[in-house]
Amino acid sequence: MQILKAMWTQDETTFHGEHYQLEGAINRPRPVQEPHPPLWIAGGGERLTLRVVAEHADYANYFGDDATFRRKTAVLQEHCRDVGRDFSEITLTANVDCLIGQTEAEAAEKLAEWKKPGKEAKEAWAARALFGTSEQVAAKVARFRNRGVRYLIVYFADAAWGDSMRRFATDVMPSFR
Repeated sequence: MQILKAMWTQDETTFHGEHYQLEGAINRPRPVQEPHPPLWIAGGGERLTLRVVAEHADYANYFGDDATFRRKTAVLQEHCRDVGRDFSEITLTANVDCLIGQTEAEAAEKLAEWKKPGKEAKEAWAARALFGTSEQVAAKVARFRNRGVRYLIVYFADAAWGDSMRRFATDVMPSFR
């Protein structure tokens, strides 16, 4: 991240670190954003990745069920305190899978069609995903918002064969405008 930021902001970059060394490295044309493009770091590793997020990132992206997400956010806040960074400077984002059914039974059928692992894996997936009826999914989106998430990057598991994307656009999104 130090090299990347330097390459984005300096005419020539010299860097002598433990693993990387640069002498007069040039990156042209430089980005137009000032001071540099926003840095998004994805990953929830609590010792290294979230520490790097605290030191360098503008956006943090990790996922998990409610308890996991809260724990990772608390770890990130602690790393921010340790490095002297204001946690509010980091925008929280999350990748999340989505399957929506008209009824709970239809959502369960879609899950069975899409995901073939055992019951425990399906339950763990459903706990961290936007899964269920439109109303249930809207409630989960609200929980993400209440946890401080400002961007959801949504993967529609049935994009090729289902209607979750349409349901999300017509039934869920209007409640968050």
